[in-house]
Amino acid sequence: MNWEFINSFAPWVAGIGSIAAVIVSLYLASKYQSVRIKVYSNISTLFASNDQSGDQKIVLINITNIGFRPATINSITIKYGVFKKNTFLTRNVNYDHNVNFPFEIKSGASRDLIIKLTTFEGIIVYTDADLKGLKGLVNIYSMKFIVNTTIDKKYKSRFGKSIRTFIRKEC
Repeated sequence: MNWEFINSFAPWVAGIGSIAAVIVSLYLASKYQSVRIKVYSNISTLFASNDQSGDQKIVLINITNIGFRPATINSITIKYGVFKKNTFLTRNVNYDHNVNFPFEIKSGASRDLIIKLTTFEGIIVYTDADLKGLKGLVNIYSMKFIVNTTIDKKYKSRFGKSIRTFIRKEC
């Protein structure tokens, strides 16, 4: 057996291994630098304390930062569209409690945004008037909350099941 022939491959194998290690380390480093957000929405009941104005039905939007980097939220909108690239209408969400945009969510933290159900119903009814000619094209499943961040990335989330059921029955 000729050892010189076998030893001539050692630098090549070491070089390829070094390049592979650099590529993997760069991939892992960039993976943890990205902003990752999950958005959940649902209809909930806000219980009044000390017998104030009674219990209220609200739309609760929960934004959770599941990445390893803080995320800054610029705004939240509602999108109505049929296809992925088309948007028929985008409507800003009005909040009943103090929400100052932009706000930051640290890694692993979450933020709840509250909209009174009557306010939300007004947004949906007002939008139905704008979409009167497109009733067959725009359905409940095409409605999404869009969370806009400062890095110009948009996170989309369909309305929660209780919200879709409410729209089907009430609006």
